[in-house]
Amino acid sequence: MKNKSMHPGQILKTKFIDSDQITIKDLAEKLDISTQKLSKIIKGNQSITYDLSLKLADIFYTPPEFWILLQLQYDQSEKSRGTDSPFYQLMNIMGDAMLKLIGVQSNNEYQPRAIVLKEKSLYPDIVAFPKNKNREIVMIEFQGYKEPMMR
Repeated sequence: MKNKSMHPGQILKTKFIDSDQITIKDLAEKLDISTQKLSKIIKGNQSITYDLSLKLADIFYTPPEFWILLQLQYDQSEKSRGTDSPFYQLMNIMGDAMLKLIGVQSNNEYQPRAIVLKEKSLYPDIVAFPKNKNREIVMIEFQGYKEPMMR
Protein backbone atom coordinates (compact mmCIF):
# COMPACT_ATOMS: atom_id res chain seq x y z
CA MET A 1 0.00 0.00 0.00
CA LYS A 2 1.27 3.47 -0.83
CA ASN A 3 1.72 5.96 1.97
CA LYS A 4 -1.46 7.88 2.38
CA SER A 5 -0.98 11.56 1.66
CA MET A 6 -2.00 13.99 4.33
CA HIS A 7 -4.86 16.30 3.38
CA PRO A 8 -3.57 19.86 2.83
CA GLY A 9 -6.03 21.08 5.46
CA GLN A 10 -4.30 18.90 8.06
CA ILE A 11 -0.93 20.30 6.97
CA LEU A 12 -2.38 23.80 7.25
CA LYS A 13 -3.47 23.03 10.81
CA THR A 14 -0.35 21.28 12.09
CA LYS A 15 2.39 23.22 10.29
CA PHE A 16 0.92 26.68 10.01
CA ILE A 17 -2.04 27.36 12.31
CA ASP A 18 -0.65 25.58 15.38
CA SER A 19 2.94 26.76 14.89
CA ASP A 20 1.92 30.39 14.23
CA GLN A 21 -0.54 30.26 17.14
CA ILE A 22 -3.33 31.74 15.06
CA THR A 23 -6.93 30.89 15.84
CA ILE A 24 -9.29 29.30 13.36
CA LYS A 25 -11.57 32.31 13.68
CA ASP A 26 -8.76 34.80 12.95
CA LEU A 27 -7.51 32.83 9.97
CA ALA A 28 -11.03 32.44 8.58
CA GLU A 29 -11.46 36.22 8.78
CA LYS A 30 -8.13 36.81 7.02
CA LEU A 31 -9.11 34.32 4.31
CA ASP A 32 -12.58 35.87 4.05
CA ILE A 33 -14.29 32.51 4.53
CA SER A 34 -16.53 31.15 7.27
CA THR A 35 -15.08 29.28 10.24
CA GLN A 36 -17.25 26.33 9.20
CA LYS A 37 -15.62 26.21 5.77
CA LEU A 38 -12.13 26.46 7.28
CA SER A 39 -13.00 23.69 9.75
CA LYS A 40 -14.12 21.46 6.86
CA ILE A 41 -10.81 22.11 5.10
CA ILE A 42 -8.81 21.35 8.25
CA LYS A 43 -10.75 18.11 8.81
CA GLY A 44 -10.07 17.07 5.21
CA ASN A 45 -13.69 17.33 4.13
CA GLN A 46 -13.15 20.15 1.65
CA SER A 47 -10.44 20.91 -0.89
CA ILE A 48 -8.15 23.90 -1.05
CA THR A 49 -9.12 25.84 -4.16
CA TYR A 50 -6.87 27.98 -6.32
CA ASP A 51 -8.40 31.19 -4.90
CA LEU A 52 -7.82 29.97 -1.38
CA SER A 53 -4.24 28.98 -2.21
CA LEU A 54 -3.56 32.59 -3.26
CA LYS A 55 -4.87 33.88 0.07
CA LEU A 56 -2.93 31.26 2.06
CA ALA A 57 0.22 32.17 0.14
CA ASP A 58 -0.16 35.83 1.12
CA ILE A 59 -0.76 35.03 4.78
CA PHE A 60 1.91 32.37 5.28
CA TYR A 61 4.48 33.60 2.72
CA THR A 62 4.37 30.45 0.63
CA PRO A 63 4.02 30.13 -3.12
CA PRO A 64 0.41 29.40 -4.13
CA GLU A 65 1.71 26.35 -5.98
CA PHE A 66 2.62 24.84 -2.60
CA TRP A 67 -1.05 24.52 -1.64
CA ILE A 68 -2.21 23.46 -5.10
CA LEU A 69 0.45 20.73 -5.30
CA LEU A 70 -0.49 19.45 -1.84
CA GLN A 71 -4.12 19.24 -2.94
CA LEU A 72 -3.23 17.52 -6.22
CA GLN A 73 -0.99 14.98 -4.46
CA TYR A 74 -3.72 14.24 -1.94
CA ASP A 75 -6.37 13.88 -4.65
CA GLN A 76 -4.14 11.52 -6.62
CA SER A 77 -3.41 9.47 -3.50
CA GLU A 78 -7.12 9.17 -2.75
CA LYS A 79 -7.88 8.20 -6.33
CA SER A 80 -5.43 5.30 -6.33
CA ARG A 81 -5.75 4.35 -2.66
CA GLY A 82 -5.57 0.63 -2.17
CA THR A 83 -5.33 -0.29 -5.83
CA ASP A 84 -1.66 -1.26 -5.65
CA SER A 85 -2.15 -3.81 -2.89
CA PRO A 86 -1.80 -7.52 -3.59
CA PHE A 87 -5.26 -8.07 -2.06
CA TYR A 88 -6.83 -5.67 -4.57
CA GLN A 89 -5.09 -7.44 -7.43
CA LEU A 90 -6.23 -10.80 -6.08
CA MET A 91 -9.83 -9.60 -5.91
CA ASN A 92 -9.65 -8.52 -9.55
CA ILE A 93 -8.39 -11.97 -10.52
CA MET A 94 -10.77 -13.89 -8.24
CA GLY A 95 -13.94 -11.93 -9.07
CA ASP A 96 -15.51 -14.75 -11.09
CA ALA A 97 -14.76 -17.34 -8.42
CA MET A 98 -16.21 -15.12 -5.70
CA LEU A 99 -19.42 -14.72 -7.70
CA LYS A 100 -19.73 -18.50 -8.01
CA LEU A 101 -19.29 -18.82 -4.23
CA ILE A 102 -22.37 -16.70 -3.62
CA GLY A 103 -24.45 -18.53 -6.20
CA VAL A 104 -24.10 -16.38 -9.30
CA GLN A 105 -23.54 -19.26 -11.71
CA SER A 106 -23.64 -17.40 -14.98
CA ASN A 107 -20.61 -15.19 -14.59
CA ASN A 108 -20.65 -14.48 -18.33
CA GLU A 109 -23.57 -12.19 -17.60
CA TYR A 110 -21.58 -10.06 -15.15
CA GLN A 111 -18.35 -8.11 -15.28
CA PRO A 112 -16.66 -8.32 -11.85
CA ARG A 113 -14.43 -5.47 -10.70
CA ALA A 114 -12.56 -4.87 -7.46
CA ILE A 115 -13.23 -1.44 -6.01
CA VAL A 116 -12.01 0.42 -2.94
CA LEU A 117 -14.74 2.41 -1.25
CA LYS A 118 -13.85 5.84 0.09
CA GLU A 119 -14.83 4.77 3.62
CA LYS A 120 -12.17 2.08 3.65
CA SER A 121 -8.47 2.45 4.07
CA LEU A 122 -7.43 -0.51 1.91
CA TYR A 123 -9.73 -3.48 1.62
CA PRO A 124 -11.44 -3.76 -1.77
CA ASP A 125 -14.88 -5.10 -2.45
CA ILE A 126 -16.01 -6.91 -5.55
CA VAL A 127 -18.79 -5.42 -7.60
CA ALA A 128 -20.27 -7.35 -10.51
CA PHE A 129 -21.85 -5.13 -13.10
CA PRO A 130 -24.55 -6.83 -15.17
CA LYS A 131 -24.06 -6.95 -18.91
CA ASN A 132 -27.85 -7.04 -19.22
CA LYS A 133 -29.41 -3.85 -17.82
CA ASN A 134 -32.38 -5.85 -16.45
CA ARG A 135 -30.21 -7.56 -13.84
CA GLU A 136 -29.14 -6.11 -10.52
CA ILE A 137 -25.61 -5.17 -9.53
CA VAL A 138 -23.99 -7.75 -7.23
CA MET A 139 -21.68 -6.50 -4.49
CA ILE A 140 -19.49 -8.60 -2.23
CA GLU A 141 -18.41 -6.48 0.70
CA PHE A 142 -15.44 -7.34 2.90
CA GLN A 143 -15.28 -6.04 6.43
CA GLY A 144 -12.01 -4.23 6.96
CA TYR A 145 -12.95 -0.72 7.86
CA LYS A 146 -10.59 1.69 9.52
CA GLU A 147 -13.50 3.54 11.06
CA PRO A 148 -17.21 2.91 11.48
CA MET A 149 -19.15 3.48 8.30
CA MET A 150 -22.65 4.88 8.22
CA ARG A 151 -25.00 3.80 5.44
